[in-house]
Amino acid sequence: MENIKYAILGCGVIGLLGIFLPMVSMGEVSISLWKLRAFDAGQVYITMAGFLAPAVMGAMALKGGLLRWQSGVAVAGFGLCVLKLRPWGDVFGGAIGGKLMILGAFLGLAAAIASIAKPSN
Repeated sequence: MENIKYAILGCGVIGLLGIFLPMVSMGEVSISLWKLRAFDAGQVYITMAGFLAPAVMGAMALKGGLLRWQSGVAVAGFGLCVLKLRPWGDVFGGAIGGKLMILGAFLGLAAAIASIAKPSN
């Protein structure tokens, strides 16, 4: 359980990376979540904050250990991303960005829940 902070940090970074990579790709046209901010910037920034908060919590835990409140923030962030991405739809069948966001959200949520059960400090 000591190394779970790396999983939380990594999943947050993977999700953030997925925001900028193509989420849907058809022929030569590819659309990332970042490009969709022209239509609904609020939703894009909310999803970005959902991945950024756990990444920051994981980075904070590198110095002194993962505390229970940091795990709670990570659960809230990853849970928000799971709800915003609606992974039970067609996103998982999309391009690499969508797959990375789904992977980061689900694995990060599982790691964060596990870290609440047994925090580092």
